[in-house]
Formats: sequence, structure tokens, C-alpha cells
Amino acid sequence: MRIRGISKESIGHRVRVSARVEWENAPRPPVDLFFETEAPFDRDMAGDANAFLVACILPAMRHGEERIALEGPVCPRLCEGLSTAVKLLRSWFGPPRREVRIEPARGFRSPLPARPARSALFFTGGVDSLHLLWRNKLDYPQTHSESFQDALAVFGFFGADRPDAAAPLASFAAAHAAFSEVAEDAGVRLIPIATNVTQLEPDFNFLAEEFLSAALCSTAHLFSGGLSSISLASGRNVRLLIPRGTHPLLDPCFSTGALDVRHVGIEFSRLDRLRELCQWDTAIRNLVVCLNSPPPPLLNCGRCEKCLRTMTALAAFGRLPDARQFPRHEVVPEMIESVDVTPQVADYWRDLLGPLREKGCRDLADAVDRKLASAERTRQWFDDAGWRGRVRRLDRRILGGRALELRRRLGNVEKR
Repeated sequence: MRIRGISKESIGHRVRVSARVEWENAPRPPVDLFFETEAPFDRDMAGDANAFLVACILPAMRHGEERIALEGPVCPRLCEGLSTAVKLLRSWFGPPRREVRIEPARGFRSPLPARPARSALFFTGGVDSLHLLWRNKLDYPQTHSESFQDALAVFGFFGADRPDAAAPLASFAAAHAAFSEVAEDAGVRLIPIATNVTQLEPDFNFLAEEFLSAALCSTAHLFSGGLSSISLASGRNVRLLIPRGTHPLLDPCFSTGALDVRHVGIEFSRLDRLRELCQWDTAIRNLVVCLNSPPPPLLNCGRCEKCLRTMTALAAFGRLPDARQFPRHEVVPEMIESVDVTPQVADYWRDLLGPLREKGCRDLADAVDRKLASAERTRQWFDDAGWRGRVRRLDRRILGGRALELRRRLGNVEKR
């Protein structure tokens, strides 16, 4: 892979840093990779080769590129971290993941950290990043170097949010007002950033399982001249920790000598985070959890599993009527029955049972119980647990799976 022509230019009321990414081994078209923000942040943004290296390293790994040749210099600490990241992903997900040789035209040199130190976080408007901001403002006075001064809101990763070449920040406007209200209340500077980094690898599963942290951190390195640390809010806690694209072992691998990348908040469950956020009215009014990108004016669809789970928790805490970004201000059992509660999210729903019963929402708790029972049956099926699992294992071992196949065929006949 070659990364050419790292440059910075002004486009109307926006400023863009871009480069041409060309594949050498993989038969893939080149990508004009860009990162873009609003004109007031022009002086904060620089064409840092480390940013493009972080953005490209994991897609290059996935598609069998042998090297990344780019304009430099490149931070040696970052190169060590990237080597660790690839080894970690290989240990989680197996081959063919392998290291990619890094060849900076201007060699290896560590950038100097910003002075005075300045801290920032990635801000999505969701439970995790809002809670991270809330706790930070409780723990540190405004003048402390660990107190967040900037909130980076990265736009362009999911569904309809992906930018187009003509106006990459246009559809961000719906969320910008909500984010700005939170930022003003918290005393942080909101920096909106648009990018097409997912064009390097548009597979959503790859983004979620391996690439998310690197894709986010690439944007932060463009601002490392003024930032000394960037924090990612943990989406899980220790009890539910699994290999994912943002993880306490993976995220720090994308640090440089100038910018520390931190994974923060793993000690809190999602329910604990939301319970604490209920003390912050501005956060509840502007809470955004949906990945479906519903059309304005609302930012949550109110129908997907994540929306319903959050709405149910807010109902248990008595704050759903105040969450103005949701289309409905009540939850009924039929809404819970309509969502698919998979084994992967069952623990989040299980945590809701106690608060729902304490609130007297027995009908909602009973609906959650039924969904959890269904999720457990699904888990047992995939795990071959229980007596049915023993029958399936015997069928595979003795009959080669023919009994299960016959059962499926008979079931299809009955449905006709």
C-alpha cells in the first residue's frame, strides 16, 4: 500500500486533510481518504502521517498488503503499538492476519507532546460517552490537565451517516444541535469531524470487531499538536468483556509519543452509567443511542433493540418522558416482545429486571423475562446444551446429521 500526497486545503467553510491510498497487492481501487472539519478548527488540524497510518494499517492487514509506504516521519512508539495490535487481533480471530511492514519516507521520529497538556474524548451522544464526560467533570476541576477540554464527534461510520463528496457535514446537522447543547453545558469545545475512512473497508462486522478504535483514533492524530490524550468510552464492563474493535488492550496500541489513547470506564455497567446520567438533565434530553440514522428531527428510531433497551431502562428510572430524542415516552410489553433479544445482548436486558420490579413495572419485567428465556434457548441451541444438544451431537456422530435435516424438511412441509 502507498499513501501519497498528504495535504490540507480549505473548502468553503470547511477544512480538509486528505491523501491518496493505493493498494499494491490487493486488486482494489484507490481511495481518496479524507478527514474534514469546520473552518474555526483550521489551526488545530494538521496533515499528520501517523493519522493516515493508523487509518490504513488494519485494512492493509486484512487484504494482504505487505507494506505501507508513506510520507513521514512516523512515530516509533506507534509502530510498536501497531505490531502489538496485529498480534492481538490474530490471537483473537486467527490467521491470515499478519504484520504489515511500515516504510516512512522521512524515517521514524517521535512527535513532541502538547504543552500545556490538553485532554479530549470521542463523543457520540450515547450513554457511554456521556457518562465518561459526566464522570470527568465530577472528578477534575476545569483547570486540571485531565479535565476534558475538547469533544471529538466523528461522523461518517454508520448507515446514512456516511458522508458524500459534495457535503460531508450536511446530514450531521441534525445531531449537531443536540451535541452542542451538551458540550456547552459541560464546558467543552465540540469538534465535528467527517471522514470516509470506512471506504478502506466497508464491511460493518470488520469495523465493529477489529477496526473501530483505529478508525476513530486516526482522526485524533490530526489534532495531536494541541492534544496530549484522547479517551474512548468503554462500551462494556469487566463482566461482559469480549474481543471487539475497541478494547482496553487494543485501544492504547494506537498511541504516539505525542498522544495517549485511553480506554476508560470499564468498571461501570451500562445500567450504572445510565443511572448516574439521570442526574444530568441535559444529557437525558439529548441522548442518542440509535444506529439506524432515522430522518430528522428525532435522532433515535425508538424501534431497534438498542433504542428499546435504553427506553426501558429510562422508564425504570422515571426519566423516559424527558428523553426528547425518542419518538415515544412510554414502553409497553408489546414493544419489548417485538425486538430480537440475542444471547449477545441478553445480559444488558437481565440487568433491567431489578429496576423494573422496584419501579413496579411488572408487566415490562415479565416481557423481559420471556425474551431472556427465548435468548437462553437460542444460546443452548448454538452451544448444544441440554438434552436437545445431546441428541444433536449423537445425530451428528452416528447419523451424520441426517435426523436433524429430516426434521427441518418435515417442518417446511407442514408450513406449506
